[in-house]
Amino acid sequence: MKRAVLLSLLTAALIAPVSLGLSALLGGRGGADDTAGELALMLAPEYRPWMQTPGLELSDEHEPWLFAAQSAAGAGLLTFACLALRRRPA
Repeated sequence: MKRAVLLSLLTAALIAPVSLGLSALLGGRGGADDTAGELALMLAPEYRPWMQTPGLELSDEHEPWLFAAQSAAGAGLLTFACLALRRRPA
């Protein structure tokens, strides 16, 4: 089981820089939320969001780091699950 945890952490450590690099490579592109908000305002200029994000509002500099952390955590969990299921007796 220690090997599975170690491999999960290693996978997460390798995925984070890749996702940060892709984010930096793509530059100033907004995400799907930004695009949808712009489209909603274009279609209905009087539209106002009815819900705000709870907690702190992230700046554009923090969003790539959050994306990298989410992708690394997901890759680590997926690796751990695959290795755990592989070791399980049939």
